[in-house]
Amino acid sequence: MTDDEKKEYVKEHFLSEAISSIEEVGRYWNGSISRTMTSALCEVLEEEGFKVTVREIPPEWEHVFYLVSERTIEYPEMLENIAIQRSTQKENDVEERLLAK
Repeated sequence: MTDDEKKEYVKEHFLSEAISSIEEVGRYWNGSISRTMTSALCEVLEEEGFKVTVREIPPEWEHVFYLVSERTIEYPEMLENIAIQRSTQKENDVEERLLAK
């Protein structure tokens, strides 16, 4: 798959939800995007005006895309706490749309 094809794929499958979440809370969690698509989503988000970085966080190893401007010394710990909360919620069958962001 070419870089342009990757960008089209992420636009079709992830972009709308990513923008909505970033506008709402400054980050977007995704447990299904492949590692090969994360950079494409970052590029497309930047084209849309959102300067983001991505990190893969345990225990579920979800990808979280977050605004560079939001990054602070405490931010990594906060993301790790959210990841743990999300994992617990998933174990308790909480709907995806209701998971911690």
